Amino acid sequence: MKKKRIDRFPLWGSRLKLFRVMKIITFLMLAGFLQVSASIYSQTAKIKLDVKASSLDDVIQKIQNQTDFVFFYSPNDVEGIHVSNIEFDDVSLEEALD
Repeated sequence: MKKKRIDRFPLWGSRLKLFRVMKIITFLMLAGFLQVSASIYSQTAKIKLDVKASSLDDVIQKIQNQTDFVFFYSPNDVEGIHVSNIEFDDVSLEEALD
Protein backbone atom coordinates (compact mmCIF):
# COMPACT_ATOMS: atom_id res chain seq x y z
CA MET A 1 0.00 0.00 0.00
CA LYS A 2 1.28 3.41 -0.97
CA LYS A 3 1.40 6.16 1.62
CA LYS A 4 0.05 9.59 0.85
CA ARG A 5 2.55 12.33 1.26
CA ILE A 6 1.33 15.30 3.24
CA ASP A 7 3.07 18.56 2.37
CA ARG A 8 3.84 20.87 5.19
CA PHE A 9 3.58 23.85 2.82
CA PRO A 10 0.41 23.86 0.77
CA LEU A 11 0.63 25.12 -2.79
CA TRP A 12 4.46 24.89 -2.77
CA GLY A 13 4.54 23.87 -6.44
CA SER A 14 2.50 26.87 -7.56
CA ARG A 15 4.80 29.19 -5.59
CA LEU A 16 7.84 27.79 -7.36
CA LYS A 17 6.12 28.29 -10.71
CA LEU A 18 5.25 31.89 -9.76
CA PHE A 19 8.87 32.62 -8.79
CA ARG A 20 10.10 31.13 -12.06
CA VAL A 21 7.71 33.31 -14.06
CA MET A 22 8.77 36.39 -12.08
CA LYS A 23 12.44 35.67 -12.80
CA ILE A 24 11.76 35.32 -16.52
CA ILE A 25 9.77 38.55 -16.64
CA THR A 26 12.49 40.40 -14.72
CA PHE A 27 15.16 39.14 -17.11
CA LEU A 28 13.14 40.15 -20.18
CA MET A 29 12.44 43.61 -18.77
CA LEU A 30 16.11 44.13 -17.94
CA ALA A 31 17.13 43.07 -21.44
CA GLY A 32 14.55 45.46 -22.92
CA PHE A 33 15.67 48.40 -20.80
CA LEU A 34 19.29 47.86 -21.81
CA GLN A 35 18.31 48.17 -25.47
CA VAL A 36 16.75 51.60 -25.03
CA SER A 37 18.73 54.36 -26.63
CA ALA A 38 19.59 57.23 -24.32
CA SER A 39 19.87 60.08 -26.79
CA ILE A 40 18.56 63.35 -25.45
CA TYR A 41 16.44 65.44 -27.78
CA SER A 42 17.49 68.80 -26.37
CA GLN A 43 21.11 68.15 -27.29
CA THR A 44 20.29 67.13 -30.84
CA ALA A 45 17.60 69.72 -31.64
CA LYS A 46 18.85 72.36 -34.06
CA ILE A 47 17.27 75.79 -34.38
CA LYS A 48 17.35 78.34 -37.17
CA LEU A 49 16.27 81.85 -36.18
CA ASP A 50 16.47 85.19 -37.93
CA VAL A 51 14.68 87.84 -35.87
CA LYS A 52 15.03 91.60 -36.11
CA ALA A 53 13.33 94.06 -33.75
CA SER A 54 10.85 91.72 -32.12
CA SER A 55 9.53 90.99 -28.65
CA LEU A 56 10.86 88.16 -26.50
CA ASP A 57 7.41 86.55 -26.59
CA ASP A 58 7.63 86.25 -30.40
CA VAL A 59 11.11 84.70 -30.15
CA ILE A 60 9.88 82.11 -27.65
CA GLN A 61 6.92 81.29 -29.90
CA LYS A 62 9.25 80.73 -32.88
CA ILE A 63 11.44 78.39 -30.81
CA GLN A 64 8.34 76.45 -29.71
CA ASN A 65 7.21 76.11 -33.34
CA GLN A 66 10.58 74.65 -34.42
CA THR A 67 10.96 72.22 -31.51
CA ASP A 68 8.77 69.98 -29.36
CA PHE A 69 9.46 72.07 -26.26
CA VAL A 70 6.88 74.17 -24.47
CA PHE A 71 8.00 77.08 -22.32
CA PHE A 72 5.94 78.13 -19.30
CA TYR A 73 6.23 81.77 -18.39
CA SER A 74 4.10 84.69 -17.39
CA PRO A 75 3.44 87.16 -20.22
CA ASN A 76 3.81 89.96 -17.68
CA ASP A 77 7.44 88.92 -17.09
CA VAL A 78 8.44 89.35 -20.75
CA GLU A 79 6.07 92.16 -21.68
CA GLY A 80 8.55 95.03 -22.07
CA ILE A 81 11.55 93.04 -23.32
CA HIS A 82 12.49 93.59 -26.97
CA VAL A 83 15.12 91.78 -28.99
CA SER A 84 17.04 93.84 -31.49
CA ASN A 85 18.79 91.23 -33.64
CA ILE A 86 19.09 87.43 -33.39
CA GLU A 87 20.57 85.32 -36.14
CA PHE A 88 21.13 81.57 -35.66
CA ASP A 89 21.68 78.90 -38.24
CA ASP A 90 21.55 75.25 -37.08
CA VAL A 91 22.62 75.79 -33.47
CA SER A 92 21.60 73.66 -30.51
CA LEU A 93 18.76 74.74 -28.26
CA GLU A 94 21.16 75.30 -25.37
CA GLU A 95 23.30 77.71 -27.40
CA ALA A 96 20.22 79.56 -28.65
CA LEU A 97 18.83 80.03 -25.15
CA ASP A 98 22.21 81.22 -23.82
